[in-house]
Amino acid sequence: GARSNVGKVIPFALNSTELDDKGKAEVKKLMPELEGKQFKIEVRGHSASNGGTARQSAIDSFTISYQRAMAVFNYLVDQG
Repeated sequence: GARSNVGKVIPFALNSTELDDKGKAEVKKLMPELEGKQFKIEVRGHSASNGGTARQSAIDSFTISYQRAMAVFNYLVDQG
């Protein structure tokens, strides 16, 4: 089928995985595009690795990235 790429940066506080009001507002901007349609959606989480050993930074970065992606995913699901 047809493909469309819509990129949106959802802000998170440093080292936080909680979707705050500012992040929720950004997600809400996408919702009109999604309403009434079926889509496959890819949600990606990102974080910066700051300090520590390379191994620990990679683990922490992956964990934060995953939890951020899940926070956005869960918010989308909760919003219907």
